Amino acid sequence: MRITSRLYGLDSVVTTDYWMAYPTLHVSYAIDERQELQLNYSLRVNRPEADDLNPFPEYQNPLTLRVGNPYLKPEKIHSVEAGYQWKKGGTTILGTLYYRYVTNKLTPVTRYLANNVLLATKENLNNGSSAGAELVLDAEIGKWATLDLSGNLFYDQIDATRLGYGNRKDAVAWSASLNANFVPFKNTLLQINSRYLSPSLLAQGRSEGAFSTDIGAKYEIPRSRLSFTATLSDVFDTFKRVHSIDTPQLRQRLEQKMKTRVFCIGLSWNFNAPRQE
Repeated sequence: MRITSRLYGLDSVVTTDYWMAYPTLHVSYAIDERQELQLNYSLRVNRPEADDLNPFPEYQNPLTLRVGNPYLKPEKIHSVEAGYQWKKGGTTILGTLYYRYVTNKLTPVTRYLANNVLLATKENLNNGSSAGAELVLDAEIGKWATLDLSGNLFYDQIDATRLGYGNRKDAVAWSASLNANFVPFKNTLLQINSRYLSPSLLAQGRSEGAFSTDIGAKYEIPRSRLSFTATLSDVFDTFKRVHSIDTPQLRQRLEQKMKTRVFCIGLSWNFNAPRQE
């Protein structure tokens, strides 16, 4: 792949060339009709977005200047997973142990310029790795409810020596999510989505935990192809991003709270669906 950035305002061209294959291997063994063992390997790539490569600065606010980095390299993720799956009826349990090794890991970086102005950009770390366990439960409760519950506990380690922020940093983190669907009565669907991510590592500090819950409802109007929907995001108004920086050159705690609680209603017509009784 070749990425060419033509910086007309700076009268320069930045070219990045790389060639890579991304293999995937999946092996499974059925112990019996309910149990299965799985072994997976994959090499994935996470490429910088266009804004991450744009070197022309813009002000996020009067004291923060954001600029992209045209020299960013894509991060490569080697992933090895070993899993055990148990299934009976409408219930599936999947437990997975995994190890992931990342080269050229992308990370946000903030630097002090002058007059209390900060420069926010992205850089490549030397590498990073994580090892952990994930548990996923999918269950059907009769005809009126389905649950999708997952939890992830992992050990995270990064090497930020390339950026001058010490040797290896490590931490234990976890995340959990719930997706529940309920059918309280005919033609009606209620849905709850909830997510939590514990504090995690950054090259210059850490990102604090985040939690949010969304709800939605759908009613299919009888003897028609019409459906009425309503959703409310961030029900408890808890979602926010908090980043802490603690380096010899800069100490900062940045809290971003957006208006994430949004209520939407809608009416849809399905041309191909049969009329609801």
